[in-house]
Amino acid sequence: MNEIKEKLGLSASTLRYYEKEQLIPAITRDSSGNRRYTDTDLEWITFIKTLRDTDMPIRMIKEYVAMFQEGADTITARKELMAAHAEKVQQEIDQKLASLKVLQKKVKYYDTIDRRKQRLSERAFK
Repeated sequence: MNEIKEKLGLSASTLRYYEKEQLIPAITRDSSGNRRYTDTDLEWITFIKTLRDTDMPIRMIKEYVAMFQEGADTITARKELMAAHAEKVQQEIDQKLASLKVLQKKVKYYDTIDRRKQRLSERAFK
């Protein structure tokens, strides 16, 4: 688990929570009871992390996982769920970019004021 924690940047409690909530398939264990993550497990965990990083609610992730487990008949529904989420993420990005432009404009405004203030200060000593 330590290796996975470091590799993916997730805490042990997060990994255990994902497993408990059945967001990832049951992880196999060795004879000592230590979790043995497969490449497929890592792909699932990485995907779940991506969904969480983009603020997908746990209930929606559970819905996706349940559909995935149902098989190929749910491909269209899974695609629609992902497309709707991608659209939501795009809207959030667009809003953040618009907000960033406003903030950058304000910083530029203050830079201009600082430069003017500096020039006035320099003139005072001439």
